Amino acid sequence: MQKLKGNADADKLFNLLLSRVCVNVNNFRKKFTIAEIGEIIPKKDSGIQKYESYNYAMTSMFSGQNGRDYFIFNNSKLKDKFTYLANDATRNNRAWKNLHGNEKVWINPFYLQVFFPYLTVDSIRILPMSDSDPEY
Repeated sequence: MQKLKGNADADKLFNLLLSRVCVNVNNFRKKFTIAEIGEIIPKKDSGIQKYESYNYAMTSMFSGQNGRDYFIFNNSKLKDKFTYLANDATRNNRAWKNLHGNEKVWINPFYLQVFFPYLTVDSIRILPMSDSDPEY
């Protein structure tokens, strides 16, 4: 699995997301809503004890805080909003879901390369197993 720079809860959540999404290559190009990502990595599976800590980690995971670039947003201003939220001590930790749950994101392809190092599925060439196999 891709080794992420940080060891914060947000980075651990993203690793968990990758491990669950990458079992199906069709998910690589999929647009997810932010709420769907929360369903893929719920608090009960996160290893984070407190709800507020989990919600802050989700906010931070979507942000650009500490150089994070885990997602590409359909709404280009959303990453900045998440970064502002993550850095604001008076933030609403549930805003990631309550205010932005329907927003669409893609996983940054950089983090998917470990699981699927090809630019497109079409770039894979299947070689014959033996001389008797037809070559395409």
